[in-house]
Amino acid sequence: QRTEERGRISAIPEEGEKGPEVLHLPVRVDAGRALRIAGIEGEPTLRFIPHWRYRVVSDGEKPFRDRVISFKSEERGAVNAINGMRIEMPLDTAEMSAIPADAELVGPRSRKEDVEESIINALTERLTQRIRIKTEKGDAIFYEDKAFKPERRDIRIDTEMVYVPVWQIRGKKIVEVNGFNGEILSLPMDEGVEVL
Repeated sequence: QRTEERGRISAIPEEGEKGPEVLHLPVRVDAGRALRIAGIEGEPTLRFIPHWRYRVVSDGEKPFRDRVISFKSEERGAVNAINGMRIEMPLDTAEMSAIPADAELVGPRSRKEDVEESIINALTERLTQRIRIKTEKGDAIFYEDKAFKPERRDIRIDTEMVYVPVWQIRGKKIVEVNGFNGEILSLPMDEGVEVL
């Protein structure tokens, strides 16, 4: 039994021991507070969930008859790299530092290229303008709908991985608490967790 206890003790990280250095939001909520927020008894585990933080900029314009159609736009945001959902939380306060040695660093499931393509497609769709053109031929009037959209070469995107700390409390049910702002997550950040 002592050997078993020794094994367990050695698995506990020593004071000052750190995990890998990654770009992440700071952990402002400790395990005790996360348990109180969750309102259940259970085992808290600190997990760092990957997100793609992006900034996408569109330029360019197209002349049409007596006007110019502009495609100027700038958008910032983040996409969960596990389930692909966009999050509203700003990730500007992320910092590069070591995470706790006993925390779990969750790997991304989505590829950077696929996420960028999806963001660019959504922006292109949003900036596309449909104009109805009226043409008169003799007594007849014809209407034609024409779509104007930005060129791919006029769109630039910067993407980087940022991790969000999440306390996962496993008790009679699983509750996830954001380790940065203390909010209870209504949807799990990881697909493998039941929806509450």
